Amino acid sequence: MPGLNEKGERLKWDSPIEDYAGHPRSAGSHAILLRLARENDVPLMFTLSQLSYWVAKNLGDAGVKAMDVRGRMQEGTIADITNFEPENVTENANCSKGKNGLASTGIPYVLVHGTIVVSDSKVLKDVNPGQPIRFPVVEKGRFEPSNKEQWLRTFTIDTGGARPTLYEDILDDQSSLELPQLPEPVDYRVAKVELPATNRQDWFAQPNAIDDSELFLCPIHGVFEDKAKAQQDWAQALIVRNSNASMYDPLLSPGTNSN
Repeated sequence: MPGLNEKGERLKWDSPIEDYAGHPRSAGSHAILLRLARENDVPLMFTLSQLSYWVAKNLGDAGVKAMDVRGRMQEGTIADITNFEPENVTENANCSKGKNGLASTGIPYVLVHGTIVVSDSKVLKDVNPGQPIRFPVVEKGRFEPSNKEQWLRTFTIDTGGARPTLYEDILDDQSSLELPQLPEPVDYRVAKVELPATNRQDWFAQPNAIDDSELFLCPIHGVFEDKAKAQQDWAQALIVRNSNASMYDPLLSPGTNSN
């Protein structure tokens, strides 16, 4: 990924590291994991497998053959080797201006394809032994374009909750048009709320329905309610429990005579 400054301009190879204005994970994610593992007594080999072996194996199993000879120290594999000090390796990059790209400490040497690219913690200029890693070129591709229906069936579930027809709404090619004028209010499983159809319809909204992103599952009644009502139910239940009172039944509707 190209390094950019705060103006979005691409940095040169030897630009001051303080000019980098990207995310600090670009500079410190591996060292952060090694530090956290050390501080929390995670076995070092387990951490190294997360950083190298499993990534290479998963990509190799997916068909990227170049990864079959990477991710582990073994005769016949590619010599991509990071030499680090497990007792003090740590990240230095953070979100402060001028520190987004600070290099990690405790990594004195790095080899790529058997060639040293970092020596005494200094990145060597004009040393580029890396090789492209990609899927093999085939006459006919294996992948088919996705569509809304396939994506929804793969990555969403029908909760049967506040939006019982969400699946159909998203598949509706007319979903970006104006809201339909319904003759009768729709009775949902949540509290019935009548709202004017003033906004344009979108994929994730029902016409004339309450926005269930503002609903909460009441721990007392086990149904979706607005935030204030759910908080009130819970507060009343806590008052009863803490005061050993026996008069309040949270399962009864307000105004219902318990007798």
